[in-house]
Amino acid sequence: MLVEQLFTSGVMRMGPSRVDPSRQVGVFKPDVGGGLPALRAAKMEEFRWLVGEWHHENAVPATSASPAYVDISSGRYSLGE
Repeated sequence: MLVEQLFTSGVMRMGPSRVDPSRQVGVFKPDVGGGLPALRAAKMEEFRWLVGEWHHENAVPATSASPAYVDISSGRYSLGE
């Protein structure tokens, strides 16, 4: 389970709830998230090739309930916060 992995890897620990500090809940360790902005930036760069306008045609084969057809579409992608 994801929660178990987060606790066993040290990403999360038990700590006071932001809503009710008298309750112990799972919280992310502050020192673990320090590298996340750089990791996010690097991962976003992996998708830079998608930026621009794309046109595509999707050939859909015939089925027993429908004839074959070609779906034509376009989309524009950009990177943003």
